[in-house]
Amino acid sequence: MRFFEPMLLMFLACTGGPSSAVGPPPDPPGNPVAGREAFLASCSGCHSSRDGFDLAYFGYDDSTIIRRARKHVSLQAARDIVAHIRSLNVAPVDDERELIFQPGGRAFGNDVEFALALFGEDRWPVDIDADRLRAMDTRSVVVPLELPAWSNEFDDFDWMPNEPLPTALLEARGGGARTALEAYYATPSLETLREAVLALRAAEQEDGPCVGKPKPEEPVACFEARRWVASLIAVHFLRHGAPQPIDRLYADAWWDVGDLSRKISSDLPNGVAISTSWLYLGWSLGRTDRILAYIINQLDNRDRRRLATFIMMRTMVDLTPEDRAAPYRKLRGAVEVSPPHWTADVLHSGIEILLEEIEKGNIPRDRALDEAFQAATDAFQVAGSKAPAATAELEPLRQRLILALRNAQFQRANREAQVESRRGERRRARTTP
Repeated sequence: MRFFEPMLLMFLACTGGPSSAVGPPPDPPGNPVAGREAFLASCSGCHSSRDGFDLAYFGYDDSTIIRRARKHVSLQAARDIVAHIRSLNVAPVDDERELIFQPGGRAFGNDVEFALALFGEDRWPVDIDADRLRAMDTRSVVVPLELPAWSNEFDDFDWMPNEPLPTALLEARGGGARTALEAYYATPSLETLREAVLALRAAEQEDGPCVGKPKPEEPVACFEARRWVASLIAVHFLRHGAPQPIDRLYADAWWDVGDLSRKISSDLPNGVAISTSWLYLGWSLGRTDRILAYIINQLDNRDRRRLATFIMMRTMVDLTPEDRAAPYRKLRGAVEVSPPHWTADVLHSGIEILLEEIEKGNIPRDRALDEAFQAATDAFQVAGSKAPAATAELEPLRQRLILALRNAQFQRANREAQVESRRGERRRARTTP
């Protein structure tokens, strides 16, 4: 054996020792400058960040970026794109955060879990008041609804569009959307973002896949375009932080993705879940009450009636001076959608909130007063059919509400009569010789 030892030592010296493995040379490093150019040319059409910020923010690994980029560019260009993404020096967040705007980063498995976590029991808290409801931040309340991930390769339950914005949309209205987008990318601010979103929403009414009512001529392409706009807003919020308060324009842009996907749910795999989640995103962002029946019906059909009740009651306390009857309609809606064992408590707390607002002077006017009377009457009738015994116990509360509304009506009429009387006196004074 000693005869072979010198030869073995010489062999190990030549091969680098027992731990050295012979294999292919390492991949050549990517060029970040070339990667930026490749990303702009081949990837930025779908990535509204334009620079790949989202890939860095969500911490996509090199192999994933290369695999996806290879659908559009060469292997070397894909490596260059990786180098470009790494050169952005964006600190990645945890993987769970890819569920952006998902309250608490998770979803409850069912409606009962939601109620137990929010209220401590599977009942509507009868003593809840307007201030407590308003204090509930709709962007932090964990819900029994999974919201879209940033990117999903298997279906359209995500933020990332599959197609760039159509040229016809960008060139509509004299290229207004293209010009506004370039201005935003040159100076990314809330002001330029708002102008870009406004221009895009205006352009879709004139040309591109979203033209046509009530259903667009190219529904799936319109879905992609609206999702692109939604992702533009989301990336800005991720990069710069969401403003407080949030412009209603952005909430409506997210809502519109859900509204369209509701109309074309048969054309989208998992379309019902997609539409419900986008509608909720739009509502939670700005508590838009644009045709609330859409999201309420979706949640009702998916056995999320407790969440639907919460939405109606939470929106009820966001008073709109131009529509004083809205809280009464929303209470009626909450009573209609609530689980039967919630119904009487929902009605009870809702009436108490309305009485409190009347005492503050928030009283329906003119035709709105008649509408408020009718909505309150309907709410009691619906509650009586769902929970007759418990609703009957609320008769004194109903009488209080009716009396308060009638007193408000009388006081208003009295004030108007006094004003008219003074006007008459001034007219007579001017005409008396």
